[in-house]
Amino acid sequence: MISIIIPFTYDSIDRLENLLCILDYIKRYWNFDQVIVTEMDLSPKSNNLIPDWCEYVFAKEKENSIWSKSKRINIAIPLIRNEVTMILDTDLILDTNCILQSTEKLLNKEFDAIVPYEKCYHFSRNTIIPIIKTHHLNINDFCYNKNNSPSRIFDLTD
Repeated sequence: MISIIIPFTYDSIDRLENLLCILDYIKRYWNFDQVIVTEMDLSPKSNNLIPDWCEYVFAKEKENSIWSKSKRINIAIPLIRNEVTMILDTDLILDTNCILQSTEKLLNKEFDAIVPYEKCYHFSRNTIIPIIKTHHLNINDFCYNKNNSPSRIFDLTD
């Protein structure tokens, strides 16, 4: 199976909504047995807001620290219990088939690491979040592909 690490900082309600929507998407469309949300700040802000099925890790950081994704990932590494680990941002939804194919290649030892951004859906508050909340998400409705390129990134904020 796959472990997911989601580095997070609760610095706005929009970022929290993004995280909760991503977690909802993971639960509805993927079958992962470990999701770890890591937060670093002066004090925990989202510990009571994260669903019970997720693991939550908090580490205190110094005042006026520069945001570091690496630090947030590193505090979760000791908790990983699966052979494959995915690091997920709170403003992207990855294509399920791409994740499953990537995982299979990793488990079959075809690759040591994969960056699974062949299909990636970037979203903002006004685009995907209302659709996710109403459970009408069909990721194919958001596809935009110039020249049928095999490597695609979809930016819905433009």
